[in-house]
Amino acid sequence: NDLYIYGSKMYIAVSTSGKIEVLNTKGANVIKTLTLKNEAEQPISPRFFTAAGDNVYFTAYDGTVSRIDTTSLEITGKLNLGGFPEALTNANGKLYINQSKYYTMPDGGNTISVVDIATFTKTKDLEVLLNPSEVSLTADNGKVYFVSVGDYADLRPTLQCIDPQTDIVTQICLASKVANKGNKMYILYSEWGVEDSKEISVLDLTTGTKFIDSKQFSNPYTIDIDPTSGNVYIGDVSYSSMSDMYVFDSEGNLINTFETGIGTAGAFFVTQ
Repeated sequence: NDLYIYGSKMYIAVSTSGKIEVLNTKGANVIKTLTLKNEAEQPISPRFFTAAGDNVYFTAYDGTVSRIDTTSLEITGKLNLGGFPEALTNANGKLYINQSKYYTMPDGGNTISVVDIATFTKTKDLEVLLNPSEVSLTADNGKVYFVSVGDYADLRPTLQCIDPQTDIVTQICLASKVANKGNKMYILYSEWGVEDSKEISVLDLTTGTKFIDSKQFSNPYTIDIDPTSGNVYIGDVSYSSMSDMYVFDSEGNLINTFETGIGTAGAFFVTQ
């Protein structure tokens, strides 16, 4: 479900198998497998990662966020949040954790759980638009950006921002996925069945100016940035045939395109 690179290691959430695989980045060799079970010895599903200091944190569908020591690779803490926590990030000494609107939930799914990293305790819930899910990042300006996907009907997927100094939430624009480098936020907006939604844009985080740079994609689904070159990778994803990856420079000029696998989930970068 997620792959996270931190230091010299990769952490992979194998959700339906109830485990986390830890690999080294140079040889992609498995260093350790963390088997995840609840108190009843039933497997739990890990979801997403972030990191702070000497620890990697991950959410799981038993309603928890857990802490992994990056040296011992042991789980050193587990905090019950309830709900169905998804993507998370850290900013200003806090974890910001999306609480999704899982399909079995009669209500809820419209909050961000805030956890103090030093004490590993939840301090508050922030009310946001419905169904914050797979997107959460801390931009280079220190603020938290996340996407609430809504109800896949009347409520549209929306990019929102949290100022970690005040925990005030503001709405930015329609968006499905985002990536950041410097003062630019690269925004992908694509909704199934909404013809005018296949849009790529760039938001200047300093001025608030948004530049539209639409391309002819059939199903733009992923957007990621190479932290070294600044190149932007956009996946035009098919679930029945091979997908395509488009590579643009930071100004939006097409550099390359190549074929990837069926149902491509994103691009990840190892810096040496």
